[in-house]
Amino acid sequence: LAEFYDGMLLPALRDSERDHAEQRLNAEQRDAVVQSLRELVDEIDADEDFDTADAPPSRAGRVLVLPARAGRDAIAGLMLARALRLERFEVRVAMNRRETHGLLARLPEEVVDFVVVSATPPTALADADLICRRIKSIAPEQKLVVGFWQGTDEDAEQAAGNGKIPADDTV
Repeated sequence: LAEFYDGMLLPALRDSERDHAEQRLNAEQRDAVVQSLRELVDEIDADEDFDTADAPPSRAGRVLVLPARAGRDAIAGLMLARALRLERFEVRVAMNRRETHGLLARLPEEVVDFVVVSATPPTALADADLICRRIKSIAPEQKLVVGFWQGTDEDAEQAAGNGKIPADDTV
């Protein structure tokens, strides 16, 4: 599933954003692509191909996935959540700003092993930095990872190496 997301759906998401920026797609067409990808992710999840009776017990790993900025970040975060659930993690994902704000407000009381901030180009690392700083101001000890999906290795190295983003890791 992760290979399918990495090889097919994330590039389609990234390409729709690039085509919109280069005016090959208008906003309505781009939104239709994003909605189709969301429906595909939901459909794949509805057809889980493992038998829960034979599944190993939960790893007790609790993950919270928050989009850095835009709908594309939420869709990529949803893909991550689906893949992590197949590995028996407990995952919650915010799909919009209202959900993100609500989950952030409850973060000090929540028990999560780590928070993943999902960012997909053209969302900038600066957007991920803003939400990471907010998380650290609310819960300074919270383990935090930035997923910069379909970014370049240079982007991830820059973010991780220069210490700009207050995250434990950038992938």
